Amino acid sequence: MTNLASVDIITETWRALNSPFIPCRSSVAAGLAAKFLDQGWADICDIQDMVWALEGRFSDQKIGDLIRALNIPMRPIYRRPSHREDQCFGTLALTVADVAWLLILMERLGFELDPMILVRPIAQRIKKSDHLNDAELSVLWYKKEHLKNPPVELFTHATAIGNSCEALTTRTKYRIEFWKGLDGIPTTLQSFAPKYRLIRAH
Repeated sequence: MTNLASVDIITETWRALNSPFIPCRSSVAAGLAAKFLDQGWADICDIQDMVWALEGRFSDQKIGDLIRALNIPMRPIYRRPSHREDQCFGTLALTVADVAWLLILMERLGFELDPMILVRPIAQRIKKSDHLNDAELSVLWYKKEHLKNPPVELFTHATAIGNSCEALTTRTKYRIEFWKGLDGIPTTLQSFAPKYRLIRAH
């Protein structure tokens, strides 16, 4: 599935990756991880705080847009209504496995965060599950595929092609390519894992 993102999100990702590293706020991240694992879900405000704690360079106000661009499903979650209530109000949330998936994809985009804060406990929970969803599958295969995954790409539209490219290599050895069109407007961001090898047909 193509990851369609706004020019704003592609530009913000490139800006953040070029910014000085901010150390992890580990105690905040640990507290939020425990909360997510206990609830089984996380609302968008807490997800913003988790990303801020793990990777403070990316604008927390744009996390919802990044989640949508990466095709991670958000859905409203509701407090259980009493028998007297006939309506209730929800807040957008992700399952805890989907939060782990977001962290994995952000790492694959080149950000310096450690998804293991959620991957490890979720992997234990699903160890005996007969069926897994896509987020749980990414958790199951995380350690095996770490640093070897295919590129993560963000496109402004399905046929986006760039004419000029800027590139950087992150401290974790991801190669990031930032493409613009002839008009100078960003079109594509690609992140290549350090150990990814493209198998070419002969």
